[in-house]
Amino acid sequence: MAWGLIDADSHSLLCASSELTRLIKQKQMESGLNPLRDCPEMLARLQQCAQQQSFLAFDSELLHAHIELLPVKAPDGQSAQIQIFWMELPRTSVQAGAAVQQQEAVYRQLVDEFPHNVFLCSPGGEIFWTNKTSNQFKFGADDIADFASTAWIDKIHPDDQDMAFRNFSTGMAVGCIEPYRVRLKKHNGEFEWYLFTGAPMFDEAGKIRHWVGVNINIDKFKRAEEAAEAHTQALYAQINGYVRRLEEAQKLASQNQKQDLLSNLAGSVAHELNNLLFVMGLNAEVLQRRINDEGMNDNLKAVRESIRKAARLSSQLAGFSGRTPQARSVINPTQLIKELQELLRKAAGAEVDLRIAVDAEIANLEADKAYLENSLINLIINARDAVEGRGSVQLSVRNEVVLRDGKSQDYVAFHVTDNGCGIAEQAREQIFNPFYTTKPAGGGAGLGLPMVKSFMESSGGYIDVRSQPAQGSTFSLYFPRSQQAQENNLPAQSLRGEETVMVVEDDPAVREAVAAALCAQGYKIVTANNAEHAILFIQSGIKMDLIVSDVRMPGKHTVLDMIACVEQKLPGMPIIFATGYSADIVVQQGLIKDKYPVLFKPFTAQELNSKVRSLLTPKNAA
Repeated sequence: MAWGLIDADSHSLLCASSELTRLIKQKQMESGLNPLRDCPEMLARLQQCAQQQSFLAFDSELLHAHIELLPVKAPDGQSAQIQIFWMELPRTSVQAGAAVQQQEAVYRQLVDEFPHNVFLCSPGGEIFWTNKTSNQFKFGADDIADFASTAWIDKIHPDDQDMAFRNFSTGMAVGCIEPYRVRLKKHNGEFEWYLFTGAPMFDEAGKIRHWVGVNINIDKFKRAEEAAEAHTQALYAQINGYVRRLEEAQKLASQNQKQDLLSNLAGSVAHELNNLLFVMGLNAEVLQRRINDEGMNDNLKAVRESIRKAARLSSQLAGFSGRTPQARSVINPTQLIKELQELLRKAAGAEVDLRIAVDAEIANLEADKAYLENSLINLIINARDAVEGRGSVQLSVRNEVVLRDGKSQDYVAFHVTDNGCGIAEQAREQIFNPFYTTKPAGGGAGLGLPMVKSFMESSGGYIDVRSQPAQGSTFSLYFPRSQQAQENNLPAQSLRGEETVMVVEDDPAVREAVAAALCAQGYKIVTANNAEHAILFIQSGIKMDLIVSDVRMPGKHTVLDMIACVEQKLPGMPIIFATGYSADIVVQQGLIKDKYPVLFKPFTAQELNSKVRSLLTPKNAA
């Protein structure tokens, strides 16, 4: 006898024997109704038992069972429960046959309506039955008559047939078909993906009676899988792109490290060289003013010219560091080319036909003069190499109006044109990369053009390149025009003075050279060997009218401390800073642009005296 426990209110089964569970499922499959919740007779008996709180027994023809109901109290003493005992009634042969037929019909309907394709085949592999789902969806109404033929083979995608036959045959031979994927053609001609699996069914003797196979539609999953695979491949491609960029960035970082190393080395060497050239230049000027011997003066002029050329070389060395020029001044291109013409012709070489053309009434521009000179020399050298030292090179300077960013803008343009080998398009995209060069080994370091480009951008201009292989190249530098007039140096006779100047410099040779140059012009001199020493002088009340100071010096106080002391004790006191370092060091030291002038070594005694006089003259005039 089957038994169980029912909740009196909800009529749900709280617990049951396996037999009762089987019977309830069987009745529900046969009739489609749950006998405990959907059968009117059972509902009425359960309600009666709960209300009367008494034992109740009855035979149900509908359920074909003898049922006993016994009310019991739940352990909490509140809720009501009913114990049920269920015993199947004997059936006649007619009833039993009808029940079996009904059960078989239910099971057949279940398989037919199963939402996957189901088929049966003989041990020899001949299909002899498919469910309704497979017939209507997979094969279509006209294809269900003959399953023993090979018509179903055409339903498999041609590319999958070999794999499907091999897996199916192998599985039948070993008694276990492993799941595999295959594309099957729908009755509308379209192919969709299915997962096929099969299992043997045995008779009483243990022999395989037939095979049952199931095709589960996985087309949506397959499409999603393919989309995921495509997305994965796209991600891999993206990752590979990132890896390439990382490798390029690492390569560039390595180049930048080399450039930084070269920058630091160039800056240090240029600083020391500038100090030496500065001392030699000032002393040569002082000697030239004191010596009346014409022959000696010629020798001193030669020394000063050599110092000037060495200073230009030092400036080029600093320029290779790629640091941003800060020492801008108003430049007249006509005068610049006139002063630079000799160097440009030497850079081009004797066998190159160098032609220089400067338009009349050319406008002024603002830039670092030394960097501009270096850039022009660099472009002339590149043009010389492009023509292999025997072609023609032209430098032209003119005012131009250029349309940029949708606006017409006024520029001063320097064009360096050659009729040499030209530059391929791929190379043109890289010529401004540090250490990239089209020249043979030993022909160039690949730093010149990056320096020129950096200089042009920091000057507010730009560089343009036009070139075709075997047709030559034109490199153009475009500077915004300046409305300011070029600063004129004061005449030598007006550079003298009687004021007191304090010279702050840690290098004895430089300090003595500056002092000697100023003394030669009549100035009284006070010297300090660092900022700390200068601060003591200022605080002690020593009279002074102007300070000439280095930027970086040893000691516990910096030039910033000295500036603060000057602005507190001597407000309005003019200060001139002189340095052999590159211009960006001045910025690092915190000197405010245009508040205190800066002279970059090596400068001449006349440049020093002109700057001193220009700062002191307004004071005297007042």
